[in-house]
Amino acid sequence: MHELTELTELLTELIKLWERLIGTAPSQQQFEIWLAQFDFEITKQGILKTAMKNMSLDGLMTAEHRVRFASKCMIVQAQRNVEHAANRAAVAKEMESREEL
Repeated sequence: MHELTELTELLTELIKLWERLIGTAPSQQQFEIWLAQFDFEITKQGILKTAMKNMSLDGLMTAEHRVRFASKCMIVQAQRNVEHAANRAAVAKEMESREEL
């Protein structure tokens, strides 16, 4: 029950952010899909980047373009996070091996 309440709160926050920055939000189902694939912060960053892109195009992005752009931003950020984590692990391992010398 607690997880469902937390999920509902996260969905509500993301939908309100979209509506405040971009306008009419996609369906709640779209936000559920994003949260199933990505964590809250990645989803939020995707929305913020979409808002900036939409502003740079004078608000002329179609609804479909906004959703696709947001999804792409989330995918790229998730990939970056994985790469950065791998890099941090490699650096930590390298530093560990240097300390042993």
